[in-house]
Amino acid sequence: MDDLYEVIGNNRIEDVSWICSLSESELDLLISLKKLVILRAKAIGHVELAEKFDLKMLRAIGFVVMEHFRQKVKDLPPVPGMDETSAYLDGCNLLKSKLGDNLSIEEMKSCLGMKSEKDYFKRPQDGPKVRTQSRR
Repeated sequence: MDDLYEVIGNNRIEDVSWICSLSESELDLLISLKKLVILRAKAIGHVELAEKFDLKMLRAIGFVVMEHFRQKVKDLPPVPGMDETSAYLDGCNLLKSKLGDNLSIEEMKSCLGMKSEKDYFKRPQDGPKVRTQSRR
């Protein structure tokens, strides 16, 4: 159970699996949203609000923003090249509330760039363990 907590912290397994399924551009959008929320919370003097902004909240806001964008695109008159946009939105993981199967702990670690403790040790052919530096 400690291994699971190390990977997901206070987040739900579904949320961590979801974030691992996102593309780089979707992650960039979420990072920008989080930065915006933190800046706005500081500007209005409610830093504690930014501290409560977790992965579950970020997922919900990302979903709402993308759903709003989808509606705006749908309401536009036909424009050449817009077929690509609607195809992108249909495949967008930000709009998926259920992904199906959850990832295993090892898959989550791999996705999040985490390595197990044994990955940091190399055993020379005939010698003691030598600790190598982390590449994080």
